[in-house]
Amino acid sequence: MRNFIKVLSAAVIGTLCATTADAQIVYPYVMDFENTNPATKAYASTDTIVGNNLKWVMPGTYLGTPVSGSDFYNDAKSARVRLTNNSTGTQGYLEMVEDLPLGADTLSFYVAMYGSETGDSVLVQYSTNQGATWTNLSQIAITGTHSAGQKVTLIPNISSPIRFKFSKVKSTNVRINLDDIRVTPAAQATNLVLTNFSPTGMVHPSTDVITMTFNEDVALGTGNITLFEAGAGSVQYDVTTSQDVSVVNNVVTISNVALQPNKSYYVRYDSAAIVGDVSGLKAPGIYDNTTWTFSTTALALQNFEENFDNCNASAMGIFVAESLAGTQTWFCDTYNDTTSNFNPPYVTINGGTGSASFENEDYLITSIPVDLSGMDVEKVNLYYAEKRRFGGNGVTRGIYYSADYAGNAATATWTAIESNLEAIATTGTFIRRTKDITSKIDVTKPVYLAFKYESIEDADTSVNWSWSLDDIEMEVIEKGTAINPLKANSIYMDVLGIARGGEVNVRVASVEDMTAQLTIYDISGRKVYTQPAALKTGTQIVTIHNVNLNAGMYVIKLDSSKGSKVVKFIAE
Repeated sequence: MRNFIKVLSAAVIGTLCATTADAQIVYPYVMDFENTNPATKAYASTDTIVGNNLKWVMPGTYLGTPVSGSDFYNDAKSARVRLTNNSTGTQGYLEMVEDLPLGADTLSFYVAMYGSETGDSVLVQYSTNQGATWTNLSQIAITGTHSAGQKVTLIPNISSPIRFKFSKVKSTNVRINLDDIRVTPAAQATNLVLTNFSPTGMVHPSTDVITMTFNEDVALGTGNITLFEAGAGSVQYDVTTSQDVSVVNNVVTISNVALQPNKSYYVRYDSAAIVGDVSGLKAPGIYDNTTWTFSTTALALQNFEENFDNCNASAMGIFVAESLAGTQTWFCDTYNDTTSNFNPPYVTINGGTGSASFENEDYLITSIPVDLSGMDVEKVNLYYAEKRRFGGNGVTRGIYYSADYAGNAATATWTAIESNLEAIATTGTFIRRTKDITSKIDVTKPVYLAFKYESIEDADTSVNWSWSLDDIEMEVIEKGTAINPLKANSIYMDVLGIARGGEVNVRVASVEDMTAQLTIYDISGRKVYTQPAALKTGTQIVTIHNVNLNAGMYVIKLDSSKGSKVVKFIAE
């Protein structure tokens, strides 16, 4: 087993911070002369020109404001090429001085004569040995004019790293224009292929690993893997120095990733960052913000209510649906055959069609764990409304929890809160249920709560019936508290980022003005700080200054006349 680990001397980056743009080649590579560095150059200048992160030299070339009616250009600029020396007739040219790492499948560009001048050609050459020697690819007679450029498309189909050179052919002092040089990578069969990546979709912010799986064993090359928080900052992992980046066979892993709750992320990586261990091939890389995306949930549920008002196929409120058997699944139901107290939408699972019944096993699972470990729990109440439609006797309903659910209900260990719920006497009307689950749910660790529906095929003489759920609520009452604690629809609290420099930023959203107390406890339960807070209706940031915290995990508790809220946070 190959195990490559790169060690760095710099400290591990723990939070998202602003970074500079990636200085790597993006495919398809385009040199359009719109945003070169430097932006302009004179004919005689031999300065290195950077265009879309690739270096060029362009003796005898002018980059600047085009002359209307004489220069051909798309958008705002192009390159104008003439002789580098009139007395010797030395032709000007544009030459890449760095390779395109994934070769070239196609090469296209526009060329035209300047003004009314005629009679020149452009010679296109390539090099696969870093410019030591050049091979002619094509020589094109120029028919394009300043008003109608000539588009040229060539197919070198070379998979090894490559660079190109474009030269004026005639030694006469006529001028030519070049624009929009575009190179696509060689066929994927000759490249390293990213076959899988994680995380994707919706994940818990405790997720601390990013993985990339390739189609062959790989090693670390040069460049960056970058984690972006949408609309905010980024963390850049230099694969040559970061101690958090490692490789085992064909899997690249980034460890110690610090995600924040309720955020959206995307990942990019440079084409040269990962290379084939034996083949030396490179991958195309990811340079956009849509190919690899994921989002995070809140840290944990404590008191919560879900009425499914924002139900959709992929996220049924704070719940997700998983089907282990059968083709029927939980769905967002809009059929209104109920009293006004239970208007749709709600969620439903139906194990039959009206004339037949089928085997099904389906879970409705909280997408976020229920974590009561930081609370001094006296009582936990579970409320929900349920309804059945149609007849039959082949359905079993239950409520379960799992401490090891990780996105796959089939591999999780489920403990029954109630494995066979009481019968529903009537059809077509929601019934409210109240259950004291204090002794039935594990309050010492994060767990996922699930409602389970099972149906059997051809149940005796009748079909299976549908089960609907609405207004699911968990109410947690702490010891010494005579009133109900705050619920999710009354107040929300979390800690922004990682606490540093004796400062903790707490975000609180409240539906009304209230006086509260914020108390910080260490992981052993010792009180280390307390501060009053006057909360206003809406969302606000409460900053705790000059608190002396050692590195580690802490709990912050909000107490008010209406109850308590508890969340965990990390200090560095």
